[in-house]
Amino acid sequence: MKSIIAPPHDDDGILSLSVAYLSGPMDFAADGGVTWRKRIIRECYDKNIMLQFLDPTNKNNGLSVYDELSYSKKCREEGRWKDLTDHVHEFRREDLRCVDYADFIIAYIDTNVHMCGSYDEIINAEREHKPILAIINGGKKKAPTWLFDIINWEEMFDTTIQCVEHLGKINTGKMKTDKRWVLLRKHLHYIATTSERKQNGTN
Repeated sequence: MKSIIAPPHDDDGILSLSVAYLSGPMDFAADGGVTWRKRIIRECYDKNIMLQFLDPTNKNNGLSVYDELSYSKKCREEGRWKDLTDHVHEFRREDLRCVDYADFIIAYIDTNVHMCGSYDEIINAEREHKPILAIINGGKKKAPTWLFDIINWEEMFDTTIQCVEHLGKINTGKMKTDKRWVLLRKHLHYIATTSERKQNGTN
């Protein structure tokens, strides 16, 4: 199961308490998809964007992403197709459940690396009418043509820094959000804390 990465502290930003799922290639990525995910989490926190992250390379089962990729490779080499199927069924279900749980997704797309599950996640996010921010290796010109009807071209970025800057504008209210941005967690947190204060007789 994935661990949710909590911010170092809360703040008053619009995106505070929101959850972002980090989608991108792992199976055929040289680093297992770890580097860009760590980078964008760090850059968000450096810019005081206190999101929660669901990172599929960060497990709470004691196994690293490299352990899981190694297991899949071993199943292929030994022809253990039932074991491989069961393994994929488990983590695909978890990954798509993470998409369901997230308020929006950030996807890393590199056309030099074969992707499969990431497109599955992107399509599911689109069906759920969730915002999809995409970091494209090589920029928009390298984006697969099909994605231009799935991802807003204004939400395609060349680098993680550009994506973080965009999130920063949303977080501070400098950029208005559209109806895809349904940020319930902060509202629910406000209701819960208000109710608690009333029960304690404080304002």
